[in-house]
Amino acid sequence: AKEAYEISKINGTSLRGALINLLVTDLYQATESELASQRITTLEDVYASKNPIVTFSESMRSQLEELRQFLWDHMYNHPVVLEVSGAGKAVLQSLCEAYINKPTDKVKSIQKRTGDPLHEAVKDYVAGMTDGYAFLQANELRLITTNISEALSY
Repeated sequence: AKEAYEISKINGTSLRGALINLLVTDLYQATESELASQRITTLEDVYASKNPIVTFSESMRSQLEELRQFLWDHMYNHPVVLEVSGAGKAVLQSLCEAYINKPTDKVKSIQKRTGDPLHEAVKDYVAGMTDGYAFLQANELRLITTNISEALSY
């Protein structure tokens, strides 16, 4: 991440773009190296290979593990992230319950088109919603409690 940050500052690009560029470049170079070291030249060689061919370098794998651990420790398990995530989950569960109890025309249309049970049509409908649309629908149906509203207003 630090290397990507430095590259993004120099090039005036996004951190995400610089990180993706580093990952893709490493993957490409490490895969080229594997192809050469395993003497892979044909599709049959690919199928016969006992070892991974498309891979990150050892250095990048180590750096990615360090980044994953940092993200788990400082982001994914951060109390604010967990609170917002829980609020979002509550909104989705409330929407699903509301649509199962009183299916909208859209849900009925999905169910008719797919031939699936109602709960599957509801799942598909809710899964296709953007966050904003889901919250709008939950507000219109008066499903958002004060606690959820406060959590989502971070």
